[in-house]
Amino acid sequence: MAVHFNPPPGWLVPPGFAPSSDWHPDPAWPAAPQGWVFWVESAPAVPAPPAPPAPPASGAEAWSRETPGGGIPVLFQTAVAPGASVAPSPADSTHVMAPVTSPGDGTPAVGPTRRSRRDVSAPAPAEAPSSTMILPVVGAAAAPPVAAMSAAQVDGPAVAVGTAASPAGPTPAADRGPLAIFSSDDEEREERTYMRWLLPLGIGVGCLAVGLLIGLGVTLKAQSEAGDATAAAALTTEQMAAEREKLDAERADLETQLAGIAASTEAVTARETAATTKEAELDARDVALDDREVAIAEREAAVQDNGDDGNDGGWDSGKVNGIYLTCEAARRDGKTPLKNDDAGFNPALDWDGNGVACER
Repeated sequence: MAVHFNPPPGWLVPPGFAPSSDWHPDPAWPAAPQGWVFWVESAPAVPAPPAPPAPPASGAEAWSRETPGGGIPVLFQTAVAPGASVAPSPADSTHVMAPVTSPGDGTPAVGPTRRSRRDVSAPAPAEAPSSTMILPVVGAAAAPPVAAMSAAQVDGPAVAVGTAASPAGPTPAADRGPLAIFSSDDEEREERTYMRWLLPLGIGVGCLAVGLLIGLGVTLKAQSEAGDATAAAALTTEQMAAEREKLDAERADLETQLAGIAASTEAVTARETAATTKEAELDARDVALDDREVAIAEREAAVQDNGDDGNDGGWDSGKVNGIYLTCEAARRDGKTPLKNDDAGFNPALDWDGNGVACER
């Protein structure tokens, strides 16, 4: 079954138009709907339309009036009179579109119509069509190009038909396929699309790098400040430890001094107690001596009284049988103090019993 091109709505192409691989749709045309099928099976073949008018006197490019933007350029070959020696050039050959035929029955498809005829009198457009879309052909469905036309189908002088050639780019491939997208505009669009996500990505990476650098700087600054604070705290701790040790040493010294003062106080207290005790003993001895002196005085008085009564002896001299009766007599003789082994020693005169009499 033969296939033909199915233009989307709004695409101004002539009936039976078969795009080549280098054809571009007009940019002003609307985009094809999503999922649009560009190639469909052709209807049964119909009789061929009347032959086109005679070609121009010389080879020229013709542009379709029906297609905005220029359409497809077609070259017509100059008519050659019989016997002429002018050789046709490839640029003057006629561009004949291959009729679409069914692979099975060989019946030709619909040929060109009046709308597809080219007006050679119209001037060529100023700019070539441009688009981002290319229409490849479907494979194995098109018949080989026609090499010649019957003179019966041409209303006019005989025209030498040359090999069909594409005015721009290679000859369309024998295969026809679905509509493909590939052109320099597509590359630019892909580049723009690439830049569309590459630019935000680059900005994001740059911002991330700047954020990382700022975070790294803040972290390093915080670490430096933390290190300084740690060093200051360690120095302060060492100073406090040294001061604490010094205070502990001074406290131990004070405690030692306080212990010495307490010991000295106790010693002084003990000495004061001993001195008080000694004073009490001395006072007691003084009292005892006074009592003994009183007793000796009484005895001397009694002895003197006995001497006055006519007793024999030297009571007046204070010495009886070589023993001194009073200390005055011993002092008078220069014998004081009398010791225990001295002559005239009287134990009665030894008041404190230390073996020495008349000490005072």
